[in-house]
Amino acid sequence: MQERARTLRWLLVVLGTTVLSRIAYWTALGVRFDADTLPWYIQYIDPPLLRTRLVESLLYLHDQPPLFNLFLGVVLKAFPERYAAAFAVLYLGCGLLLACGLFLLLVRLGTSAPLAAALTLAFSIHPGTVLYENWLFYTYPVACMLCLAALFLHRWVEGRKLADGVLLGLLLALVVLTRGTFHPVWLLAIVVGLWLLLPESRRQLAYVGLIPLLLVALVYAKNYVLFDKAVSGKFILSSTLTTLTVDRLPAAERERLVRAGELSQASGVRPRMQRLADYEAFLGRFEDTGIALLDQRVKASGMPNYHHLGWDAVGDLQYRDAMYVLRRYPRLYLGAVWENFGRYFDPAASYFSTPFAPPEYPNSERLEGLMNALARLQTRPFHAVVLGACALFAAWVGARWLLLRFGRGRTERAPREDALAITLLFCLFNVVFLGLVTVLLSDGEQNRYRFKVTPLYFAMFGVLLGSLARRFAAARSASRRAA
Repeated sequence: MQERARTLRWLLVVLGTTVLSRIAYWTALGVRFDADTLPWYIQYIDPPLLRTRLVESLLYLHDQPPLFNLFLGVVLKAFPERYAAAFAVLYLGCGLLLACGLFLLLVRLGTSAPLAAALTLAFSIHPGTVLYENWLFYTYPVACMLCLAALFLHRWVEGRKLADGVLLGLLLALVVLTRGTFHPVWLLAIVVGLWLLLPESRRQLAYVGLIPLLLVALVYAKNYVLFDKAVSGKFILSSTLTTLTVDRLPAAERERLVRAGELSQASGVRPRMQRLADYEAFLGRFEDTGIALLDQRVKASGMPNYHHLGWDAVGDLQYRDAMYVLRRYPRLYLGAVWENFGRYFDPAASYFSTPFAPPEYPNSERLEGLMNALARLQTRPFHAVVLGACALFAAWVGARWLLLRFGRGRTERAPREDALAITLLFCLFNVVFLGLVTVLLSDGEQNRYRFKVTPLYFAMFGVLLGSLARRFAAARSASRRAA
């Protein structure tokens, strides 16, 4: 009981300090929520359609998971005039939930409450975290859901309560239905991994895994029936692969390949991805379907509507061109991957190749002093060493547990050890998965993508620090006894 009361006190310290930091950022530095992304980002359905044809637009949304656009539409309908304030309150609540989840996860992983509070506050009051909290995009909610998924995974493995397992499954499904990077294969890999690691809980796991798999399968089945598409994000993937390959060709060589018919005429369109009409010259005119989302060429803001079906045809050409250049000029792609790998270790809110570059993002200017001061400490080598140490430590704990759990034929349960090892393996799987996807298949902003798993890095780092502290204390105690 005393331990629970102590944990609660430190949790209140974390939440109170986080709230005070937001007041300070608001009053002293002028940080404000930025909802200006709403009319422009290619992932978003045009706001007028979100307001007037939400259900129809979500039904025919085919290149993005539907959940974040559903969230945008519901807020726009509920707060038609004050939607920016509503988003600000919701994202602040998400930040408090994330801080609470990270602290409780650290404590459950064996980190002392004071150290867990210090690490949580190091994350929650960081100006980079504040930038993401005040930016209308799915990065911050996904980071929160992944952190909470790790927390409920630990609770379920240790206690085997079905409610914890169901919440874990729902959170995993929400991640897949929010962010296309987290492919259904990602979800299936987690469910299969738990099936293999916890043979004694397979009956309960059938319920835990069935709900998220069914939810995701329904959405992807809808896309397959309506559009003959098995996955989302096809156009965005083809565009990023084009940037990693075709766009890195010298202009003269690219033009020669287009003239020779080795590359499609889509690779000769400059500037790329601006007007659908530029591609209709060789693809033919795209007929209207009668569905506003699929027929609209330009959003109300003037931005192209990339949900138009014509962009799928453009994406097919771009994908074939990218694969041709990848096979013919592999060094171009490998050079891009090496650059991406370096960017992965940049500070998560650094200006290069992220949406936070001033003056387009005023909050960056308001926090520039703090960000510059921290950037002197949080360099690429610093992040590479710390993040690498976290991943290696989690891999070592997981490998050691696997040997003890299965290598020697042990059958008795050790719930606390099982929960610690499996949760660390979950964190490791996510950082490796996201790292590979973003380094191999993205054309920049790898540091931004990394933010989604930053709380998981903090969880691994907390266990590592706690382990080192216990070893140091044991060594000192042994030394005193010897003396």
